[in-house]
Amino acid sequence: MPREFSLKLVREFQSHCSLLSRLELRAEAYRLKELVLQSCEKSPASIPELSARSIALASESIRRETGFELFECQLRAALAIVGGNIVELATGEGKTLATTTAAIALALHQRGVHISTPNEYLSNRDAALTSNAANSLGLSVGSLQHRDDLEQKCTAYNKDITYGPGYEFGFDCMRDRLSQAAAFDLSPGTRILERLNDEAAPRLQRPLAFSIVDEADHVLIDDAISPLVLSAAEHSYATDESIILQASELASRLSKDDLEFVGKAVRIRADSNSMQAVKDAESCLNPDLLLRPWETYVELAASARFLYQPTVDYIIKQNQVQIVDQGTGRIHAERKWQFGLQQAIESKEGIRPSAEQAVLAQLTCQQFYSSYEFLGGLTGTTTDCEKEFRQVYGVKVRRISRRLPCQRTYHGLRSFVTKEQKLQAIVASTAQQHASGMPVLIGTHSIRDSHRIADLLKTLDLQPQLLTGCDEECESAIISQAGQSGSITVATNLAGRGTDIQLDNKAKCSGGLHVIVSEPHESSRVDQQLMGRSARQGDPGSCQIFMSAEDDLLVLEAPWVSKAIRRMSAGGELKLDISSKLRQLQKGIAQRRFQQRLQLIQQARVEQELLQVN
Repeated sequence: MPREFSLKLVREFQSHCSLLSRLELRAEAYRLKELVLQSCEKSPASIPELSARSIALASESIRRETGFELFECQLRAALAIVGGNIVELATGEGKTLATTTAAIALALHQRGVHISTPNEYLSNRDAALTSNAANSLGLSVGSLQHRDDLEQKCTAYNKDITYGPGYEFGFDCMRDRLSQAAAFDLSPGTRILERLNDEAAPRLQRPLAFSIVDEADHVLIDDAISPLVLSAAEHSYATDESIILQASELASRLSKDDLEFVGKAVRIRADSNSMQAVKDAESCLNPDLLLRPWETYVELAASARFLYQPTVDYIIKQNQVQIVDQGTGRIHAERKWQFGLQQAIESKEGIRPSAEQAVLAQLTCQQFYSSYEFLGGLTGTTTDCEKEFRQVYGVKVRRISRRLPCQRTYHGLRSFVTKEQKLQAIVASTAQQHASGMPVLIGTHSIRDSHRIADLLKTLDLQPQLLTGCDEECESAIISQAGQSGSITVATNLAGRGTDIQLDNKAKCSGGLHVIVSEPHESSRVDQQLMGRSARQGDPGSCQIFMSAEDDLLVLEAPWVSKAIRRMSAGGELKLDISSKLRQLQKGIAQRRFQQRLQLIQQARVEQELLQVN
């Protein structure tokens, strides 16, 4: 059915629904449930008329319960999601209500709809928004919490719509597989598990039917091959604690000249004086405590010291080492580094090394989301992703036009020799925009950079708000105020993503929100998402990217560009705008990452097939 015709049907049914009383609206929902069951179709896309009626019913209920009337772009997005697509809807165009509408429409199939969000705060917020509209139609809404017990989780999963962080759905899927495996004394990967009766063993989740993924580009593309690891430990603290501490002490005496650096790993040079010191120290160890070769302990400790930085790779919170997601800047308390690295970093930070956890099961995001019968999602950008969505997940991308033309002004790329020169220029530019009354949002790559820029701003008597992803609820409150005239907000990567930024009248008159990208990301989508925080829904706004020859992107991926900046800039700022070079670089990286993910996905499929055969 053509999309325009589907939208026409939605409008017709909306007119009908608007005349119904509250009880009649609920009765209409029950009639649609019966029609869906009678259709015997599992895919909403196969019954477009019922989809259109469901969307109309959901949007009318949302209008009555929240006061929000959906725009045409949101209705189009909801229709596309229900059609089993990944939807690109520009930042600020109302993805949350589009998701809510699609979720209610899919819930009429009565098989359970899972809405994956980036964190618990957004899950709770969106569940609360959806709850009244869904309840008025006789549908129930639940929300997963990390600390829920089994009974609470079962209750949430038995709701018609369940919100939760994406990782929580994945972990519970693995718990169910382990439960099934234990009941039948099978390996968790055995194919027969996929065909077991629901009552064969206790389960948290119903069969995986419908999934809608928020920030679909990050979850399904960037994190596609990142494993969710379900683990457990027999002890509270490391049994090899004394070995870890000795390795940390020895690593503190090593110099970079003693080491070889390969990515995020360290090797001790065989011909270095330190190698002999490592061998000499081994004679004093209790060999019964070693979980791995002694040399590996020292190399892990050296990696922790030289390659993993606080406020960049991790933070210390509640006396725990918590990992920082390099793509989003969010903190992942549920994740741990494996194979001794977590303990090496804990020792380096003076925290008692925790016990290494045995891996019970692991599942990549790609494997998990491919397990659903139906997959849809939303994102603000799908640049360089369409082929991967189609090949890996079998879904198409649908782009939804903006409600109003974009008024964003791009001021070009500014390039500098040193990082410090770049930061000083960012601060000067911020002060200039601030003086004009414009609110400014600065996106950084690390918590450390956020603090550095904030400190520089304070030397000019400017008082920035700092967003580091460490507190999800506070970050939402801070980012919601980022559009107020004269405000300055410094955010690590995408901290605050998912929260609307409203401009006050003075900010609109001053030119809207000005966004500064303090360092280009290897993925152009991340830069676009940050710049997309300005000029939302027809508002004015502007953005600019800053880069230096010392940025990781150039040092690691394009040293020739770094050299060119140094050669052509006379020690300061490059006068040329090399935006086209940056786009070419990011496009090339995206293509390489795609091929790497495909290879790993294919390798995982072969391993899974071998496991099932055995």
